[in-house]
Amino acid sequence: MSRTVGVWVAVFVVASVAAPGVVAVAAQEETPTGNETRTPHVDPDATNQNGDLGGIQRALASRMADRLAGSSLQLSQGQYERADELVGEEYQDQYGKYVDVAGETDEDDASETLNTARDQQEDLIESVREYNETRQEYQEAKRNGNEQRARRLARDLEQQSQNVTASATQLQSSYERIGNQTGRNLTDASRAIAEVSTDIEQQQAEIRAAEFQPANLTLTAQAQSASFLNPVSLAGRLTTANGSAIAGARIVVADPERRYVTRTDPDGRFELAFRPVLARLGAQSVTVSYRPNGTSVYLGANATADLLVTQVDSTVTIEDATAEAAFGDAVRVTGRVAAGNRPVPSVPVVVTVGGTRLATGRTTENGSYTLTGELPAPVRAGNRTLRVRLPFEKRSVAADDRGRTLRVRSSPTNLTLSTSASDGGITVSGRLRTGDGEAVVSQPIEVRRNGSTVTVTRTNDDGRYSATIPADPGTQYEVTVAYDEPATNLRASNASTLVAVPPSDGGQGRDGDAGGGDGIVSDLRDWLASNALLAGGLLVGCVLAGLAIGRALAESSDMSTGTAPTPGRPAEPESDEPEGATTPLAAARGALGENTNAAVERAYAAARSRLQADGIATSDATHWEFYRACLEAGIDRSEALETLTGLYERAAFDPRDVSESDAETAVERADEIL
Repeated sequence: MSRTVGVWVAVFVVASVAAPGVVAVAAQEETPTGNETRTPHVDPDATNQNGDLGGIQRALASRMADRLAGSSLQLSQGQYERADELVGEEYQDQYGKYVDVAGETDEDDASETLNTARDQQEDLIESVREYNETRQEYQEAKRNGNEQRARRLARDLEQQSQNVTASATQLQSSYERIGNQTGRNLTDASRAIAEVSTDIEQQQAEIRAAEFQPANLTLTAQAQSASFLNPVSLAGRLTTANGSAIAGARIVVADPERRYVTRTDPDGRFELAFRPVLARLGAQSVTVSYRPNGTSVYLGANATADLLVTQVDSTVTIEDATAEAAFGDAVRVTGRVAAGNRPVPSVPVVVTVGGTRLATGRTTENGSYTLTGELPAPVRAGNRTLRVRLPFEKRSVAADDRGRTLRVRSSPTNLTLSTSASDGGITVSGRLRTGDGEAVVSQPIEVRRNGSTVTVTRTNDDGRYSATIPADPGTQYEVTVAYDEPATNLRASNASTLVAVPPSDGGQGRDGDAGGGDGIVSDLRDWLASNALLAGGLLVGCVLAGLAIGRALAESSDMSTGTAPTPGRPAEPESDEPEGATTPLAAARGALGENTNAAVERAYAAARSRLQADGIATSDATHWEFYRACLEAGIDRSEALETLTGLYERAAFDPRDVSESDAETAVERADEIL
């Protein structure tokens, strides 16, 4: 059983021992769902009296299903705030417990579906609220005779109604999966969602008929196949429903890699060349769209052409690259990507050193790239290969990696140590920095007592560390902290001091009992003998709770900084911190406004490094595998990590740049995690 599960399961057990019968009659949570008939579910606390984790899992799933159903009914009645509240913090708390328990049972795990349904529920609530608010603005504009504003709002309503339909369809599918996985009947909730979606579709149909005329778009591909070196010509015509030409209209190829835009001529005709760069190989559909402006009387229109995309080989060249670097130094690479004699524009490029990603970017319109990144600690000293590659496979453009040798120098480190002692143990703290005073982040610090390793902690985003180790009162110890990580370009360092632990403040010795204790111990022993089952539960619960509390205290101690030195070897004073010390998010914030993808990737790397320091997953886990491992570990800020992981995926693999707003969101979410 995981420690997290054990803690709150233990609470159920201890409660049962302390007050038998109290938990068993605990009041069920009431989730308002209007007139919908609810099947009573078992309270998780009561279910666990005999260690039935499967029962707890089913009860938690039942609670969350009730909340989803109640939220849907509240939404159908226009109660947006209450609908939001039902899938808010309490739902998240129940979900966290469900994830903990699901990892310990053989029951069908619906955690992913329950989490997805919550997100979809929130999306639907927001979409419905937005539509109804915009519709009120539209009606007001019509009453005031402001036809241009009314038409702009009517076009906004077109998109918003589509959002409602899509969200409702996705949510209904999730409801069905939840029913299959948990046995809960969400038919009434699904019906309420369908009614909301249908009402909005009908309202929008009336607005559409009053404001817009349909447009007809035809499209023809002049060839059946296309490649980067052999583009295909796409031609077509835009007309009204009665065949009249629509001139000067904006035509766009809906391609994720780059934007193709043209306009119709006086006869409504257009032609453009489609040159695939990142298109997947094989049979593909290319969509061409008519995008009317906000006040146009015409609706948008789409047409597709089916093509066979073939691959061409390109060449990645390195024109110039940094030859030598140490930890924290900037490594710069410039070069070009071309297929034949034609430069390849807007293609993603990745630079790695010794297998560690250093920088990402995209080629310019002339196929050139310039990428710069700071050399991280995990690259070992010595001659390492600096590689430039295109980070995808089976696309319309392919290329082999190109490499140069980068000489990585080792850097000295300085490890400081401060201590404070009490009869509760010895607290050690300090900071790991390079010889130049730069903070070294997320590195292991070994804590030794009289030469034996007691624990290992890690530096935080400011290079600081803290830990508490056990010690006997009235005893003197030699305490040593050491940094020695061979898989980096940083040299080893250590610090030691003698620490005298003060004697205990009176009280009983470890082998002694307080006055009258024999009678209490005897009574307790007799009770334990006659209540073996409950005593076992109490003991397990207390041990698990104690482990969790100890872990929480240790983690809290790891983040503390201000400690007083004790006699012994002098420690470097913490007040000597250089101004402008680098933090993991400094690089991410520095990339905002210049390279949004780099900002997102650096923010994700900083957050992942911090979480990985706690032993969550391995370095070779994918971003979503790592996210799921964090959920299973019961971390705080899981919602922030989910958002950050999604943005990282877009930055690393989507050909389009993330927006500045999304990059700022990524940095904010990483800051929450750190």
